[in-house]
Amino acid sequence: MQNNLNISNVFYGVGAILCVAAIIWWASFYKQVEGDGSLDKYVPCLFNPGGECGQISGYVQMLGGPTPYSPYLLWAGILLFVIGFVVEQSSKPSE
Repeated sequence: MQNNLNISNVFYGVGAILCVAAIIWWASFYKQVEGDGSLDKYVPCLFNPGGECGQISGYVQMLGGPTPYSPYLLWAGILLFVIGFVVEQSSKPSE
């Protein structure tokens, strides 16, 4: 049981690191796209790879700019966080 709690903490930790890294990557990429403007209109791009977000990424990649942001890193972080929660819940003794 203690071993499962340690494993869940690893999932939580790695998931959190991936989520923070994804948010930093998103902010860095879209700050370069937007310049001094607000990033508010790019918040949907945190989760959505298509639409306007995909077009912007495609243009930047075509022009040889910075590595375009991809939400898959954030999704992976969230998934690991959920796995950590499931492992933690499964290791709790039933009442």
